[in-house]
Amino acid sequence: MGIALTDYLRTRSARLDSLSLSTRFALTGSVVMIVAAVVTGYWLTNVISRGVVSNTAGATALFMDSFIGPLAQELDTADVLSIGPTRAMEELLEGSAFGQRVISVKLWKPGGLIAYAEDENLIGRRFPVSAGLEKAFAGSIVSELDELDEDESAGERRSGLPLLEVYSPIREVWTGRIIAVAEFYEDATALHGTLRGAVVEAWLLVAALMLMIGSALFGIVHRASRVIEDQRQALRDRMVEAVQASEQNRQLRVRVERAAGRAAELNERFLRRVGADLHDGPAQLISLAALKLSGIARAPRKSERLAEAQVVKGALDDAMREIRDICGGLSLPEIESKSLETIITGLVHAHERLTSTAVSVHLELSTASVSEALKICVFRFVQEGLSNAFRHASGVGQRVEAFIEGHILTVSLQNGPANGGETSRNGTGLGLAGLRERVESLGGRFSFDAPEGGEVTMTMRVYLRDGDDE
Repeated sequence: MGIALTDYLRTRSARLDSLSLSTRFALTGSVVMIVAAVVTGYWLTNVISRGVVSNTAGATALFMDSFIGPLAQELDTADVLSIGPTRAMEELLEGSAFGQRVISVKLWKPGGLIAYAEDENLIGRRFPVSAGLEKAFAGSIVSELDELDEDESAGERRSGLPLLEVYSPIREVWTGRIIAVAEFYEDATALHGTLRGAVVEAWLLVAALMLMIGSALFGIVHRASRVIEDQRQALRDRMVEAVQASEQNRQLRVRVERAAGRAAELNERFLRRVGADLHDGPAQLISLAALKLSGIARAPRKSERLAEAQVVKGALDDAMREIRDICGGLSLPEIESKSLETIITGLVHAHERLTSTAVSVHLELSTASVSEALKICVFRFVQEGLSNAFRHASGVGQRVEAFIEGHILTVSLQNGPANGGETSRNGTGLGLAGLRERVESLGGRFSFDAPEGGEVTMTMRVYLRDGDDE
């Protein structure tokens, strides 16, 4: 039972926490405002009722005292009114407008003795002293509205009218001593109507005030709640963006680390390949030339020496040609001061001149200025792509596209289907693996698509960071 209650409270608390600040204020504030309105309205109507009843009773008591006081002076020594004052009381109640408002009158002596009553059966009888009667003997005017629960009030209860019961002390003329208490019952029908109107107006006033206060407070809280919710949403968006950026940076860092490692491995492999090419080609030819040079000195005839010299020259020429071929793949033209568009168009024109093939070019690079590392990467990318297009597709369908969209540089090369031509010669080419590592080392992406019998597409995309673009 305790666990279930705890789970229920947690669920309710979670639901409450999920609500907006203005909604929680509306729910809580409504309960508080309703309770405050009920308490305030109840207190205010009681104050109004007591005030109206007290004022009415006071006015009536003063009026009654001016008539009944002189007639009841004999009660200072007598326990009941004599016949004269009794007849005068009856004429007062029956023959005046005041008598139409007063339903009944009783005169009390100390100890609960009734000295006068319209019901003669009550005269001379004793009844328990009520709280109101006791206060009246103490000198206070006491009023009660529709509280006819005493035994001596049975006749008044049978009238069926709302009655205002008033206890008014009667004082001895010369000394001011209380000698009796007059109890009279006034028709309170009009008073009830007045009270109902006052109570309704009081409740309407309380409701209007509470509604105004609640609306004003809700408006303030609702506006503040919207500001807070907007700030929370902005913080959540920033957090999501930060998490995504962190994840992207982590992935990029991993890719760069892997690319750097593979680049170092490829560089070592490339250096070994260049060394092997130098050893197997130019070094062998130079060794041959060196051997032939030693033979020239031993040759007895001039013709033999000339023949040996021609062999040495041919070997050295071949060695120089192979060295130039190797260096041609290693060196770069002066590209630091050139734009990307100039670099790409220069490569295309050189390729067209050397291969006698046509290359379609579409560039949208404007005046973008990029780093030298990116220029070298683009140079090698286009150079390798055009070289592969000529070797493997005989230069068919060669097309180069480069554009900058946003902060993304995209370079793409296409050519026709591969025709089964020779692969790139061993020695100077970077190869696709080298291109991929070079692009990814700059934080970019490399893709190569060569469907069987379809067009070959090679693409690189690099984000231009601050300092890479204009």
